[in-house]
Amino acid sequence: MQRFMAAVIRLSQRVYLLRSKPPYDLPIATLIVDPATSRVLASTYDTRVSTGHPLNHSVVTAINLLAMSPHQRNSRDTYYASGYDFYTTHEPCVMCCMAMVHSRARRCVFWREMRYTGGKGLGWKKELNHKYMCFQWVGDEGVAKNALEDVPWDVCA
Repeated sequence: MQRFMAAVIRLSQRVYLLRSKPPYDLPIATLIVDPATSRVLASTYDTRVSTGHPLNHSVVTAINLLAMSPHQRNSRDTYYASGYDFYTTHEPCVMCCMAMVHSRARRCVFWREMRYTGGKGLGWKKELNHKYMCFQWVGDEGVAKNALEDVPWDVCA
């Protein structure tokens, strides 16, 4: 788990390297991992700023990448992320949490809580036909050494 958290935090920092000056994309990144093989199936970061599209959150974009993957399952009875784990730098917003419900995620692990916009409790609502576990990373803070975090408290992650 630590390996994936370190990888997603490193990926989030690439947004500062892609552009020489602001406005930068938000340093929010997501990995989708197959827990059976420990293989990263999709990795991406938030591109709302650079694309000008408000729905390009990192979780939604990662699900889209997974759907287009040549390694995607072809069975009609499985969903895009059925049984997969999501590692993300910031607590997903309600839209992203519902996207994980609809794609049948197994688990979501996030690094930073988004106090006002996060939807971590949504994945375990009894009214939903699918549930997933959602945890905040409390492991070694060394995985985020030298990480820049430029995400305002009111941004939907």
